[in-house]
Amino acid sequence: VAAWPPPALQPVPSSADDQHPLAFSSEEVSELVAAEFAPEQPNALQQRAIASMRCCRDVAVGAEPSIAPSPEMGCDMRLWRFLVANSFDTAKAGELYVGALRWRRDAGIDALRAAILSANPAFFGGGSSQLASILLGGASDEQAMDAHPRTFSRPATSSSADGAVELLLDRHGNVVYIETPGLVDAAGVIGLGEESYTTFVHRTQELLQLVLDELSRRQQRLVLMFRILDMVDFRIFRMMLPKVEKDAERLVKEASRLMKDAYPTTTYKNFLINLPAAGAAAP
Repeated sequence: VAAWPPPALQPVPSSADDQHPLAFSSEEVSELVAAEFAPEQPNALQQRAIASMRCCRDVAVGAEPSIAPSPEMGCDMRLWRFLVANSFDTAKAGELYVGALRWRRDAGIDALRAAILSANPAFFGGGSSQLASILLGGASDEQAMDAHPRTFSRPATSSSADGAVELLLDRHGNVVYIETPGLVDAAGVIGLGEESYTTFVHRTQELLQLVLDELSRRQQRLVLMFRILDMVDFRIFRMMLPKVEKDAERLVKEASRLMKDAYPTTTYKNFLINLPAAGAAAP
C-alpha cells in the first residue's frame, strides 16, 4: 500500500506572487468553463485560478490556524471544485472555502476522514477498486441506511472480506449515487437521534468526496456523481403530515443543510425515476 495521501492530493503552498481575489474577464471565464481540468496538468489559466485559491487558503489558515485543512481538502483538486461552483469568482469561492474549513473544524469532519482512510487502505493508497468498509458507525449506520435508503455501491463478488463493496460507476467512470426519498422511514430517522443521524450523513458525504478525489486522481479528470432519485412512493402533496414525519423531514434537511457548500461541484446530473403521476404531469 502506497503512502497516503499521494502528491496530487496534498496542498501546494502559495507563493508571494499569488493574488487573491483575482478577477477574470468574461472571455477568460468562458475559457475556464470550457476547458477540461487535468488535476496534475492544469493549463496556464487554470493555474492562475488555483494559485488565487491557494493564497486565500494560506492567508485564512495563517490568521486562524484551527481551520487548517486535511491534505485532500487543501489540495488543488478540491480548490478547483469551489472555483467551478462559483463560476470562477475567486472572492466568492474563497469565502465559501473558508466557511467550509470552519464547518469541518466545528463538525469534527477530520476525525471521520481519518477513520474512513484507516478502514480502507487498499482503496486509498492501494489502487483497489473495492472499499473494505463503508458503514463505519456499525449498527447505528446500518439503522440509518435502513431508515434513509441510499447507495453508491454493490457487494463485492471477488472479495472474501465481509462488507466489501464495489463502486457503482457509469460508462464515463463517474460515481452512480441512488437515493429513495419516498422510502424514508420517519420513525427510524427520529429513533436514531439527531447526533447519530447527522454523523451518518457527514461520514457518508466525506467518504463520497474522498472517493471522488481518488477516482479523479486515477482518471486525471474531475470525477463527479450521476445522482439517481428513485421517487417510488414519494408523496407530492405533503400537507397535514404527522408530527414524526415533520420532525424527520426537519432532521434530514438540517443534517444535509451545509453539504452543498462544504462539498461543491460533486454532481453532474440528477435523474428522476418512478415519478408519481402528478409529478410526471407537472411542468
